[in-house]
Amino acid sequence: MHYTVVHGGAGSLNESSEPAVKRALRRACKTTIETMTANSSALHLVEQAMIILENDPCLNAGFGSNLTLEGTVECDASIIDGKAQSFGSVGAVQGIKNPIALARKILEYSQSVDPLGRLPPLMLVAHGARRFGESRLDPSCFVDPEALTHPKAFENWTRWKDILTSASTELTYDKMQDTVGAISFRAETNEIAAGVSSGGLLLKHPGRIGEAAVYGAGCWAEQADVHSRLFNVACSVSGAGEFIVRSSLAQSIGSAVLAALIADDDVHEVLQRAMLRFWNDTKKRYDDQPNAGVILMTTSKDDDQWTVRLWCAFTTPSMTIAFVSPNSQTPKVHVLRQPVNMRDESHVPIFITAWLL
Repeated sequence: MHYTVVHGGAGSLNESSEPAVKRALRRACKTTIETMTANSSALHLVEQAMIILENDPCLNAGFGSNLTLEGTVECDASIIDGKAQSFGSVGAVQGIKNPIALARKILEYSQSVDPLGRLPPLMLVAHGARRFGESRLDPSCFVDPEALTHPKAFENWTRWKDILTSASTELTYDKMQDTVGAISFRAETNEIAAGVSSGGLLLKHPGRIGEAAVYGAGCWAEQADVHSRLFNVACSVSGAGEFIVRSSLAQSIGSAVLAALIADDDVHEVLQRAMLRFWNDTKKRYDDQPNAGVILMTTSKDDDQWTVRLWCAFTTPSMTIAFVSPNSQTPKVHVLRQPVNMRDESHVPIFITAWLL
């Protein structure tokens, strides 16, 4: 049996985009059910779910990504295995249909032994990442860089490039929506994995690397065995990459929550403190809104019984998630929105909710 959670980014989802985003997340969850076999790893399930998200033009990853200042698509992605603590990522890659597939290949290569004793890379960027993938990915994964530009993304780029030139306004939340992600857990094999993929911020500088490519920032997965009790935690993060990278948000949340699970502490309180620390630390350096969202899966096993929970926390106006589990083979999709009164300056807008899966 497996549990999979996906998200469509933390931002401000408008009502007109909601049906398409919900369909994409529902398809991603459904794909993990359709493609799973007895030998499917948690890494495989994460990769398959995220390929669906990257292929959907309504999301900011792969095809349909935000465009850079120069009008090009540059993608970041990473994937992590909680059991082996292995990691792989790509940054600012062009012409790769599914960056998460290339990140997976780098993760696998990172576990190899080099004949000269060189340390294998955890991250590859730009042209070097593409060259690495040429002998490892199916040729269909390579496309003309312009083929990843969706007409709507080009329309948004044209509009906001003109606004930037005139300096008459600022980008709004919905244009800054960043990063899709997934988490999967296989109870039979005690495997957990997480991943993220992103086209980055609209009008970003070419070559910019966001949290989706950085170790400990965009995704995290970790497990522990304490006195024959098994614990797992994994998370996938979305939001303003520079803020998230500074705080290593995924690792800081994941490690704090794992410690709370082991100590039987309140996970909600730990998550609240972590998000508040992120908010306050960011506010010390920037006047901008500290935008971030996270999906978090926790598992614990006592007396051969797994308890699996999904948590979601965000500081943005909205975040969209979906999940499947042995108790819910039909994907459940939720568009989570902050209460209006949480968006005024008298509150720190941290929204947290949870489900028992």
